[in-house]
Amino acid sequence: MDRKKYTPQFKADAVELVITSKRPIAQCAVDLGINEGTLGNWVRAWREEHPEDETEGVVRWSGRSTRRCRPRTRS
Repeated sequence: MDRKKYTPQFKADAVELVITSKRPIAQCAVDLGINEGTLGNWVRAWREEHPEDETEGVVRWSGRSTRRCRPRTRS
């Protein structure tokens, strides 16, 4: 069985969803169709690398590409 590969963009978006929505990782993982443990690992790694950014609502993924995300606002 091959492991799924996720792009840095997908990881950043998934972490952003958890951080900005304040929803549980388990709920976000179900919504995204990914394993809860996988998403938990991404969020934990991001929080360890960017403890100061979480309060500002900024998500940067330090995989192969770096992306700066702003929380999305609903109209």
